[in-house]
Amino acid sequence: MSSIFSNLSPKSLRRAADIQEKILDLKGELSSIWGATESTETPRPRRKMSAAGRRRIAAGQRARWAQVKARDSGSSEAPEAPARRRKMSPSARARIAAAQRARWAKIHAEAGKPEKTAKRRMSAAGRKRIAAAARARWAAVRAAKVSQS
Repeated sequence: MSSIFSNLSPKSLRRAADIQEKILDLKGELSSIWGATESTETPRPRRKMSAAGRRRIAAGQRARWAQVKARDSGSSEAPEAPARRRKMSPSARARIAAAQRARWAKIHAEAGKPEKTAKRRMSAAGRKRIAAAARARWAAVRAAKVSQS
């Protein structure tokens, strides 16, 4: 098939491509008129299920629905309700609240006294060393540019 295309001129190939586009456009219009879409893919074969497999699925679904209906009707087969949570006594709540207030009071008291730390400052000699290193790096960059051009 490639030998057919190799014998054609570029003008003939372009004309064939234009005709092909027109055919595709017309097929699209026709399918929109008919209201059906044309699928270029081949349909996948349907999977077949054995009768035994269908019976197992149906039995499982019946069992699930039986559980739902038993739960709704209040039958004895329904699972037990979770145990009620124990209620905390008012005195226990008061002790916990007092302890928490004490913890926060301690945190706030410590936060009220900020520690003074000396601000770190750079010496003049350190600044000069950093500036000299930066100048040296830029000089190397400029030298590399000059050597490339």
